[in-house]
Amino acid sequence: MIWLSSLLLLQLLHHAKAPPPRMTTQPSQGDTDQVPLPTWDHYLKQVSKITINDENSEYRDFIHNLNKEIGTGEPEEVEGKEWTAKVIDAFNRLVSENTKRQLHAVKKREIDAIRRRLIPRKKSQTSEDDTPTHLDMKTLSFTAEDLRLLIEANREHVKWVKINNKSC
Repeated sequence: MIWLSSLLLLQLLHHAKAPPPRMTTQPSQGDTDQVPLPTWDHYLKQVSKITINDENSEYRDFIHNLNKEIGTGEPEEVEGKEWTAKVIDAFNRLVSENTKRQLHAVKKREIDAIRRRLIPRKKSQTSEDDTPTHLDMKTLSFTAEDLRLLIEANREHVKWVKINNKSC
């Protein structure tokens, strides 16, 4: 049952937004329905696992019911700012303080990993292409804004992949 609840948030976040990042896997020619993983997939899975658990059963149930209300068949159905606002509001109200402390630690590790990857590149190039959009790099603690950014980043990633698959 725990893996099912983790999949609910993962599904929720994978139906969200992200700019064209480098992908960790290449799309296979025979499998056009599968979206390649974004570079922040590990972070997404950690946030999902921590947020949707038995300790936060009210939040998990809220997300499940919200997805049932609007349907999760097509990502376009869950794109609205209203849907994201409901998820953020529920996060603020229903997620425990213990969970938020765990999310702070996960975000700190993600920021450290990003900095380790970016520092060598920044010395040799001035491109802003690698600047992360899935979290707020200026704040170490995980906030509802980080959840919104993660949802939007994943949503953009899905759109970007669909557009690029159509042009191929």
